[in-house]
Amino acid sequence: MLCEAARNADILIAEAYFYEKKIKGHMDYMTLISNYEKIRAKRLMLIHMHTDMLAMLDRIAFEYTEDGKIVKI
Repeated sequence: MLCEAARNADILIAEAYFYEKKIKGHMDYMTLISNYEKIRAKRLMLIHMHTDMLAMLDRIAFEYTEDGKIVKI
């Protein structure tokens, strides 16, 4: 399970394909957020976002990737 594998990680890089739409084989932002207390990663960075999710970036509380972004770990 994702929560157990990511628990207390320094950084969790996770897909947020849609904001809340459930698609088999993909993670959505609202599911990730609803489980974040179980994960307790020190940092969460979102990747692999559909245009639906990209349109909601002003509503998210975590870091996200962009083309050319350099991430310091």
